[in-house]
Parts: sequence; structure tokens; C-alpha cells
Amino acid sequence: ERMQEVVLFPGVSDAVVSACSCWHKDKGRFEKPFLQDGQLSWNAGKHPPAWIQIDLGEVYTVSFLRLQVVQLPHELTTEHLFKVGTDENSLQTVKQLNSHTSNGDELKIDFEPQDTRYVRIETVSSQSWVAWNNIRVCTLTSAKSA
Repeated sequence: ERMQEVVLFPGVSDAVVSACSCWHKDKGRFEKPFLQDGQLSWNAGKHPPAWIQIDLGEVYTVSFLRLQVVQLPHELTTEHLFKVGTDENSLQTVKQLNSHTSNGDELKIDFEPQDTRYVRIETVSSQSWVAWNNIRVCTLTSAKSA
């Protein structure tokens, strides 16, 4: 058997997205994070600290996240905490990323499979406003080889 990637978010119909703040790039005002062309795009409209959180609506086993960096200036050293859990008041940090990132980078954040309802992406430090594109919450499932 081989492992197959399954995208839980976007896709889970009960999922709810919340954030510390949100700036809508086209409308010039703060509102909810938004889905555009099937991708979650989010801009906090401010510098860190800032976070975005996804409530999957029920508990799933989550193995990794995929997301695209949005930042200006284009190349920076940034620090992010990736947290998951079944209770939004006691999320566990599953990965800390303190590295050089560039605008447009695709990140894959791997961690041991976790029972997860809530996923929070916290940016601790950056010289850019906090923003992400195409946030995906994923799991692995066994698939029979053809």
C-alpha cells in the first residue's frame, strides 16, 4: 500500500475560518478571511503578532499543512507557530518555523498525525504584514496500488 494525500480544508463543508483581523485587498476594509477560486486568502492588515484559525467542524486526523507565503518585502526571516487540537483553548504547537521565506514560497508543514478540529497559524515575527494564500489542511490515507 502507498499513502495518498487527502485535503480536508478547503472541502469540509462545516469548516469555519476566523482570524485576529483581516484586510480584504479588493474592498479596502476589514472583514472575514475569504475564499477566492477555491483558495483561502488572508491578510491580517497588520504586522505580527497575528493568527488565522480553521475550525474543521469535527475531529479529523491531520498530518500536515500546505500554504503559500505572501509578504513584502519579498525575502525575510519570519517566525511562525503551527498549532492543532480538539479544544481551541488548549492547542498544541506541532511545528515552529523560524526561517528565511520569500513571497510565493509553498510551505509544507509536516508533523506526527494529530486528532484535530482546530488549526491555528500564528505569525510571531516578520517585517511584513501577515498574509497567506491557498491554506490547505491535509491528512494521509492508505491507497491500494494500481
